[in-house]
Amino acid sequence: MENDNRLFSRLRSVRSRKRTIRKDVEKQIRKKYKRSRELWVIRRNLPLIPLDKPYQKGFVRFFVVRDDVKRSKDGDFFEEILRKINTHMYSENRKFLKKKRKFGKKIYVKKEQKLRYIPSFSWNDPKLDLPREKDNILKRKKNTVLSVKFLESTTNLLNHGDLL
Repeated sequence: MENDNRLFSRLRSVRSRKRTIRKDVEKQIRKKYKRSRELWVIRRNLPLIPLDKPYQKGFVRFFVVRDDVKRSKDGDFFEEILRKINTHMYSENRKFLKKKRKFGKKIYVKKEQKLRYIPSFSWNDPKLDLPREKDNILKRKKNTVLSVKFLESTTNLLNHGDLL
């Protein structure tokens, strides 16, 4: 009889077997998660390697002065102003789209690009370093500054055309 009791005490119930299996699986998951965090830290702390030919993927968009305005006698002035207020926008593709939610759906909308705003009180600021003839031209032609045309000229940032 005593031998029979020892045999029965070694047998596990179905519930205890399932519990040990679940615990083992959870231990394995915790171990793998800990290892993945260690690998992430190692990967993050890797030093950067300088490339022989650096490259960047994507496109850049910016404003340019129209050719007819550039050829006029005030063309240099407008190029100088545009250099001060121009903005550059970067995108992964040529379309310059961004995702937006509309009625629960995600749609793509064109990114709006604006010129940098210069308040009226800072036009005379020496830090802005605008050309000297600005007063004469702006008095003579009030709306000529608006003749700076926005061209969606995207230039490829890749040095290697075949990587796009």
